[in-house]
Amino acid sequence: MNSRTHIAHHDKKQQVQGLIYALVGTALFSIKPIFIKIAYQYGGDATAIMSLRALSSLPFYLIVLCLLCRDGQKRSLVRHHGWQAALVGILGYYVASYLDIAALAYISAQLERLLIFLFPSFVVLLSWLCLVSDPRVMSYTRLLWDI
Repeated sequence: MNSRTHIAHHDKKQQVQGLIYALVGTALFSIKPIFIKIAYQYGGDATAIMSLRALSSLPFYLIVLCLLCRDGQKRSLVRHHGWQAALVGILGYYVASYLDIAALAYISAQLERLLIFLFPSFVVLLSWLCLVSDPRVMSYTRLLWDI
């Protein structure tokens, strides 16, 4: 096998692997509102459900932090900017998760999934209205695709 064939085979393998990851991630992301609805049926509230979700994801973030701190250059970046990134992440995660989970007490899981998949359209519309930036042709295509 020559080098070009090996690279082409490797690229194809990575594309298939990426597609599988994307499909599994989309399926798991779509199942989330159903699990939250089940938790509500068993007496959970938004804060308890969100706490369980945050605690279950904490080990993954700690593993990424440990991997980043292995390299000296990345360790200095983590020291200088890590707390700022963590603060923004925690605040953004907390507010977004709380509102997402609390909303599921009032709307169906199907509507929540629909809203999640329409987020790119909301971003295009909000940036057009708030930032006064004209959307590109692909953005229009995306908006028409969502409708």
